[in-house]
Amino acid sequence: MGIKSIANRNPGVVELHEPQRCSFEDGETVKFREVEGMEELNQMSAVKVKVLRKYYFSICDTSSFGKYKAGGIVENIITPLEINFKELAECLSESLGRQGDISVYADPKQSDKAKQLHIGLCAIIKYYEAPVSYTHLRAHETDSYLVCRLLL
Repeated sequence: MGIKSIANRNPGVVELHEPQRCSFEDGETVKFREVEGMEELNQMSAVKVKVLRKYYFSICDTSSFGKYKAGGIVENIITPLEINFKELAECLSESLGRQGDISVYADPKQSDKAKQLHIGLCAIIKYYEAPVSYTHLRAHETDSYLVCRLLL
């Protein structure tokens, strides 16, 4: 995105040329290049942004940088995200908010969707692995109750 101006302030405010709306989100990391006058920005490897309005966003303290003259391009840089997962066995045995009350799982406002799906799938697996055959309980209320109780 082309830069129209950068203010020497704390925090510095960047204005983009009008047809280019700010497509960044708060906390994203950007890199500057070809900025004239405020060359310090060109040397920085990553700068976090905070969106202010359609064509404006703030960056780090630029009050001690050279005065902005012209030009410049700002680009979003993708930073690697490290994600750690638990062992499957640990996830399957972990208590996911169980409080002895089946209704805890029925309210989507109290539990996120991923946990509800996890609990449901574990219950179905246990239902089919149970030593007793439950096939005689066809579409009955006790079916759903039994599936939920298998996890408690």
